[in-house]
Amino acid sequence: MSLAQQRGYSASHSSSKYGAPPLSPVTPTTRRHGSEQRHRSGASGNMRSLSVTLPREVSSDFDFSLPAPMATPPASPPRNSSGRKVELPLALPYAAFPPVDPVGVETLDPELRGVPVEYVAHKLRSIGPELLNGLGYVTPPQTAYTASNMPAWVDVRVSSRLPSLESLPSHVLCVVNPQSKQPGQLVPVHALIYAAQCSNFPRLSRATPHVDTASKSARLAVVPLYLPSPQTFNLLNSYLYTKRAERLLSTLAPISSSALASIPVGHQGATNTLSALGRAMAEAFPLPTLVEHAAVVHGLWSNVMALGVDDEVLWWALETSWGIITSAIALASGQQI
Repeated sequence: MSLAQQRGYSASHSSSKYGAPPLSPVTPTTRRHGSEQRHRSGASGNMRSLSVTLPREVSSDFDFSLPAPMATPPASPPRNSSGRKVELPLALPYAAFPPVDPVGVETLDPELRGVPVEYVAHKLRSIGPELLNGLGYVTPPQTAYTASNMPAWVDVRVSSRLPSLESLPSHVLCVVNPQSKQPGQLVPVHALIYAAQCSNFPRLSRATPHVDTASKSARLAVVPLYLPSPQTFNLLNSYLYTKRAERLLSTLAPISSSALASIPVGHQGATNTLSALGRAMAEAFPLPTLVEHAAVVHGLWSNVMALGVDDEVLWWALETSWGIITSAIALASGQQI
């Protein structure tokens, strides 16, 4: 039985039980309402940046480079310098993504042939948290795989407390940066969650997990997923399942939730509001830690760009957290932006 049949949104249901797919504010169809007027000016050639010098003893590598053709060469500290110079763009650039290809959804679940992608994403939103909860009962192997030695499949351990076999993931992603020597991380997922929301997700065929109840394991196909920031992938994975933008924002900009609530989800924060939140963050963390928080947001942004996630509220969380953190860094380093 397909996920569509289990959840009641196959093509036949679309035309009868549910009627026409609703075009409401929670569907991806209504994204981009004026969003290009926000911080998307970064896509132009006039990228402003914030320059910070960190003590040389801070043992962290930060890469705030931008994807071509927006890239600016990383600044190098002068010889005999007492610090390392880091350049941060003041805005996270945005590039238009192609729409999600419905064929990618249909090859994963033929029952969804003819169902608009927007409707599939809308229905997945209601069951995403339940599917994510089911992943907690599945443990991938601890073997380290690189981009050159990924297997075609792996056996994952399945807890006997798994609420339902319907919650089993369909694939295991091996998330790896091909430019890094670090091994990839294995992440069990429901591929439909990605196919319905990411325009650059690999096209996959339908895969039914082979479950061995005796050994409490399931054999799942492995999908290589090449991303610039594997270390921040779990943030994006959690968001695509839960769509909890306010939770993501509080993770990216860890200040009081009551303070963050001054910016409603999906609304651009006023300049004075972002400055006040930046001041609170500058008072809570030293400069090197602020740059580390910026690196997390930048890494998440680079993954969103690579996968082509055109989600207005996700971009709101990215832009808002980046505005808060860059304001904090400017204050902590005695600069004006």
